[in-house]
Amino acid sequence: MTPKWKKKTGYACKSMLTIPMMDKRNRILGAIQLINKYSGPSLSVFNKRDEDMMQFLSHYATIALENSHLYEEMNELLSDYEKSFKAST
Repeated sequence: MTPKWKKKTGYACKSMLTIPMMDKRNRILGAIQLINKYSGPSLSVFNKRDEDMMQFLSHYATIALENSHLYEEMNELLSDYEKSFKAST
């Protein structure tokens, strides 16, 4: 967030936690980012428990993302197979 963005929106980042979404081969597929933790009505800081929880959620989000990519690839292969089958008949 830039000072220009802060001035335009009035939004300020006071605390941030960013966790990479990594696959089994340690490739980064994305990231999950939390901004401005609140504990009750007041701002707080992210702690080890927050980090551990986000690591856990990141793992399952990565699996869902990988499964989505595999599903798309499978549909493309099936479509290609159908096209080649129709062309051969």
